Amino acid sequence: MFCPRCSNKVDPEAILCSRCGMEGVFPSSTDRVCDIFLMGFADPSVTDRVIDFLQSRTFWESSEEFQARLGELPSLLTKEMTLERAHALRAELEGQGAIIEIRERRMRGRGVAKKIGDPEERSGEVAPAETKGRGGRGYLFLFFLSLVAVIYLAFYHDFGKDRKSVARAVRKFTSHFPETLARRGKKVSPVTTTEKVDTSEQKDPEGVRWNNEGVGFMEAGRYDEAIKSFQRALERLPNESILLQNLQRAWLQKGYDAMEEKDYEGAIRFFEEAVKVLDQSPEVYKFMGRAALNLFDEQSAEGYFKDYLSRVSQDPEVEKMLGELLYKENRLEEGIPHLKNYLAANPDDAKVRKLLGKADREAEAEAGFDTRAGEHFDVRYDGRENIEAGFLVVSLLDEAYQRIGAEFNFYPDRRLTTILYSEDDFRSVTQSPDWSRGIYDGKIRLPIGGLKERSRLLERIVNHEYTHALIHQMAGGNVPSWLNEGLAQYFEGEPLERHDRNVAYILRSREILPLQDLEGSFLDMDGDTAALAYTESFTVVDYIIQNHGIYAVQKILADLADGEPLETSLVAAVGMDYAGLQEAWLQYLAKKYP
Repeated sequence: MFCPRCSNKVDPEAILCSRCGMEGVFPSSTDRVCDIFLMGFADPSVTDRVIDFLQSRTFWESSEEFQARLGELPSLLTKEMTLERAHALRAELEGQGAIIEIRERRMRGRGVAKKIGDPEERSGEVAPAETKGRGGRGYLFLFFLSLVAVIYLAFYHDFGKDRKSVARAVRKFTSHFPETLARRGKKVSPVTTTEKVDTSEQKDPEGVRWNNEGVGFMEAGRYDEAIKSFQRALERLPNESILLQNLQRAWLQKGYDAMEEKDYEGAIRFFEEAVKVLDQSPEVYKFMGRAALNLFDEQSAEGYFKDYLSRVSQDPEVEKMLGELLYKENRLEEGIPHLKNYLAANPDDAKVRKLLGKADREAEAEAGFDTRAGEHFDVRYDGRENIEAGFLVVSLLDEAYQRIGAEFNFYPDRRLTTILYSEDDFRSVTQSPDWSRGIYDGKIRLPIGGLKERSRLLERIVNHEYTHALIHQMAGGNVPSWLNEGLAQYFEGEPLERHDRNVAYILRSREILPLQDLEGSFLDMDGDTAALAYTESFTVVDYIIQNHGIYAVQKILADLADGEPLETSLVAAVGMDYAGLQEAWLQYLAKKYP
């Protein structure tokens, strides 16, 4: 029989082609085999679907060409396929609407890659003379189609395990062909091409063979098999530089593919294997840092970024990521130089320039601050004046973590920094309006200098800002301010009486701030407008929870975390868009405040 990839003649009992290394399960002389025929279609409407299904498993360029190559029905799809695999292929084709017939036969010594154009038996008949003149193209097509079907079935089990999308399945399928045949789903690899070892050199021939086989697997996108081959080659030719480079490149390619698939844990694991083989690619540390950030593993990300910067002269992008990471961890003296390095190369980046200015103000205001560490929180304060407040706020935050976490069924595992300022330092650092009682901007910032005892006001402020922090970790920055501020007020335990005046105004005038206009920050509003915005936010959230439950809020936050549009998530959670929600909310206010 013949190899499906390179048409090299293969012993019927073999499972490995000696020329190209193609691995697969070929029928042996004792297997029951059969021919598969496409007899027709269950319905004319499924014709294109069946053809698309078949086309995705071959490499013809157009549907028209593919249809022309099918010829008249019935059409022979493949010869001498094992009976078990043929039934599996038939099941898939019939699922697409094809009518398939399987005809069992005995092996004739050629196997799965039988050249269908050979002047051999065809269902017991001799081909008519007039078909022989035109048989080249049609038979050649059927020959290729049979090879593709067999290769597909040879790897069918892998598809069943990992079919996340049609695109991935097609990509995985084409990876089994040489690169010149993988016309669809072909990717440009960021990894340098692997190299073969010259067989003329006086080297162990078995090691050379394993390496060259690995190169073939790399070209076909079969990286796991390539790694095994390179490792076997290194057992025969230890410390051979070409083999070490090839093995490293195979691990790197697996890491890049894992990053593309957002498998960040896998990416780090594969990149670390590459570094163990050869530590010659600084970029790998940059990729590992990015992967660690996506896993919220800031400590590992910091180490990878520092390793990367120690190996390159400069990289503003990594300087920025490392600077922002250190700023978030409140390690201002370490982070500020990295932000400055980034700005030196990107002076027009207003966002980072603003962050650097804020970091400078924080560093000045927090000089000499002490830190009180709780189980989930780090509270920073002026140790000369606010030591009692530091202990008190840690206790209140731990209570909020348990109580509010139970409502959302969410308990963040990342430590949260809270900073206690004097009133003047709070305004200087945050640049917030006079009516603001606290800020969450990745850290909780509270103006409570000199506070030494527990109060209901302090409890509300801590609960309010902690709710913001929890929501941010649940859904990122996609939450509209009216929902964010409404939930923060709801869980601070805010009494309805605070909003009586504004509710009366809304019901009397029917003038409201549209919810769409309350999606952005309230910090630029004047005091009266902000007060009305907070009232609307609280009462809308109160309406949702009282009429649809906290589960509706959890549903909205989960959808927003997944990138769903806000109105889409509203309809899914409460059955209403913005207009419907506003009308139902106003009716709720009229009943609650008669």
